[in-house]
Amino acid sequence: MLYALAVQKRAQETGVQAFDARVPLPGLPSPESQLGIPLLVRGDLIGVLCIESQTSYRFHEDDKTSIELLGSYLAIAIQHMQQQERVDATTASAVAEPVPPKTASWGVSSGRATRDVVFHAADECILVGGEYLIRSLPARILWKLLTARTHEGRVEFTNRELRLDKSLNLPEWKDNLETRLLLLRRRLEQKCPDMRLVPRGRGRFALELACEVALSERP
Repeated sequence: MLYALAVQKRAQETGVQAFDARVPLPGLPSPESQLGIPLLVRGDLIGVLCIESQTSYRFHEDDKTSIELLGSYLAIAIQHMQQQERVDATTASAVAEPVPPKTASWGVSSGRATRDVVFHAADECILVGGEYLIRSLPARILWKLLTARTHEGRVEFTNRELRLDKSLNLPEWKDNLETRLLLLRRRLEQKCPDMRLVPRGRGRFALELACEVALSERP
């Protein structure tokens, strides 16, 4: 009952709904392994993704990471569908004044807040505003992007240039870079929404900021 318990726990924590009945778990009648991932968008529970196997101890940490990445995109897609359904229902009943899109705050503004971003080289981790954000290869990638943006004024980057950058110490396997970029994008959406990675075509992306950044590196 992994995903049922996750839904119940999240609902009780947020006070959205208190209930005793558990959601029945679909799938295999007697699974030996289960992995349940809450589908979250900025702290809001959208649903739960559950996978099962008849093999004991089938799922490991790598599986969890991959499913979390998939779950993050499913959660965003589901939320967008729900929002669109609400918009359709509203426009069908009455004609309302247009609402400025939330993305308007991504323009240049002299009154934007400043975030302190610190890269701890020894631990290979990044803290934003004193709080842990990410570590290892995704942290090295984000630090490279932020320093290039600050010192060179660049906002667009390519996967190829990251692969050729020896300072990142990329592993040999082919798909590692794309996986880490997805992980970094997801972590920014959850923990630091005023920084985001935006695709700009095949193998290209941009680093967009809705804040100013103050960079510092520590040993």
